[in-house]
Amino acid sequence: TGHTLRLLELPFDYSDQVSLMVTTNQKSQDAKSVTQKRFDRVIARMKDPNKSIFSFVVYPESTPMIEAYRAMLDLKEAGIKTQFVVANQVLEPEYCTNEFFIKRRKMHEKYLGEIKERFQLPVVIMPLLEKEIKGMQMIDKAATLLFPNNVLVK
Repeated sequence: TGHTLRLLELPFDYSDQVSLMVTTNQKSQDAKSVTQKRFDRVIARMKDPNKSIFSFVVYPESTPMIEAYRAMLDLKEAGIKTQFVVANQVLEPEYCTNEFFIKRRKMHEKYLGEIKERFQLPVVIMPLLEKEIKGMQMIDKAATLLFPNNVLVK
């Protein structure tokens, strides 16, 4: 989450630096103008929910939830709206047949409730799968689980 936020800050930081540049000739002034316009377009695209979608993928646990929430607030301050949250690797009840997994499932349920309450956004559940999401077959399976009927959460 921290790396993502830093990456998202770069266009804003660079845009600020470009606007502070001291230019000595027309050529450097033109380069500054082109660069500034490019970053302004990137920033505008990031802020436009019709062109960019931001979501956080979190494990239903305390630390990931808190970090993602902080990141969402930082994005909001920058004018970027988060559209939804993906709760990743959620244990499904039918697989929780021993005490260990029953306890983990209860913990997941607790944090799923906190995620919904804290973020006030749609929460998409991604169950824990038998294999990692690697290769087109697993990507297709994950996409179907996340977005049934090809409907993207908005």
